Amino acid sequence: LAPGDTILADEGQLRLTVQEVVGQDIACRAETTGTLRSRQGLYIPMASSRPTVVTEADRAMVEFAKAHEVDFVGISDAQSADHVTMVREAIGRPAPRIIAKIESQRALEQAKPILEASDGIMIDRGDLCLDTGPHNVALLQKQLIAAARDAGRPAIVATEMLHSMMTSPVPTKAEISDITNAVLDGAAAVMLSGETAVGRFPIEAVSTMRGIADAAATHLQSVLDHDETQDRFSIPQAMEDAIALICRQLPVTKIVAITRFGYAARMVAARMPRQSILAVSDDPAAARSFQLLPGTEGVAVDIPFSRTSLDHIPKCLEALWQCGKLVDRDLVLVTAVGYPRSGNRMNLIQTHYVADLRESLGWTL
Repeated sequence: LAPGDTILADEGQLRLTVQEVVGQDIACRAETTGTLRSRQGLYIPMASSRPTVVTEADRAMVEFAKAHEVDFVGISDAQSADHVTMVREAIGRPAPRIIAKIESQRALEQAKPILEASDGIMIDRGDLCLDTGPHNVALLQKQLIAAARDAGRPAIVATEMLHSMMTSPVPTKAEISDITNAVLDGAAAVMLSGETAVGRFPIEAVSTMRGIADAAATHLQSVLDHDETQDRFSIPQAMEDAIALICRQLPVTKIVAITRFGYAARMVAARMPRQSILAVSDDPAAARSFQLLPGTEGVAVDIPFSRTSLDHIPKCLEALWQCGKLVDRDLVLVTAVGYPRSGNRMNLIQTHYVADLRESLGWTL
């Protein structure tokens, strides 16, 4: 930093101009009125991107997350796929899933490889707006959500979704529209921050967001009609189309995705089916991470997944029936990968009446 540089805080509401830099002390003049809180994020326009390194503090936080079985860790200002890979290597195994925050022009330019390298993205509209300007941030949000859906990754929309509820018990109409449009665009989750961290009405904010999101999701299901006429060039993509068609034309009540690391669950959830999805894995951490996918419940089973047979599939269905997640009246669609090899990720669809399976396979409680 040098005299004349600008520092922004509180999502750009507070603007400071650097007057003097002495060692690690920076003297600034406030150009706007606002409150500078402790541990508040600062943004420096035109500054070079921060180094993509994993610090000792980062490693300590990762170890804390692993020790407490945290399911997701976020990378602030993810800048490239290499940045994500560096963090993943630092985490090691067992690994929490990685959510990459998209908050800069550089991240936008690298959005596709970042999506492929991560397990999901968070659209940080605050810093993104500061870095790219306010006029395009809503369009960028839509583009990022669409890219995430195409990649089969969940997208979280964040920043000032219910900002007025920090001081008011009711939202503005613009905020209601904001949340609704995020859901209609295909966001997997919407997120509160200051509203629950320091706001006066945290419970009301959560309840309000839940109600708006539920209403939008109900509307989405009533109008969603995917274009099934486009050409498909891979077995998994053709499977997605087939699953969507079957779920519309048959009275399927639940979808079961048997998936070790989540590929099948992500692909099915991205199509926003009406039916609830049970994503089954033999990896408990993976199963927990599926909770982020829209309409999906992750279920961990103590059943080894076979690479040379399909024996684990009926065993997984029996486990779901025994714990009450499937009932006799259910008509389930099952998708999985049979005899997996490199690049072979989802190639199997079955439909079953649960009552028929119970009788044929002799399931008992």
